[in-house]
Amino acid sequence: MPPHEAEGYITSVAGSGSDVPSFTLQVGTREYTILIDPELDYGFDLRHLRDHERRRLPVLCILEQRGDETYAIRIDDVAQ
Repeated sequence: MPPHEAEGYITSVAGSGSDVPSFTLQVGTREYTILIDPELDYGFDLRHLRDHERRRLPVLCILEQRGDETYAIRIDDVAQ
């Protein structure tokens, strides 16, 4: 189970275009599958996550555990 708050790098993004159901977040040496809540407005076009994957830009995620699944409830850019 990932921590409640995690900073790391997106190593893959599922879906295509703005349809992003999940992404993989690398935190240190561990990777977590993070789901996108379709009911939430994250405040940006989710295609932006692919920029983070390509350019290896870090993100800070606030996470919520729902049973066996982990959802991002907030995703922020991390200043470098």
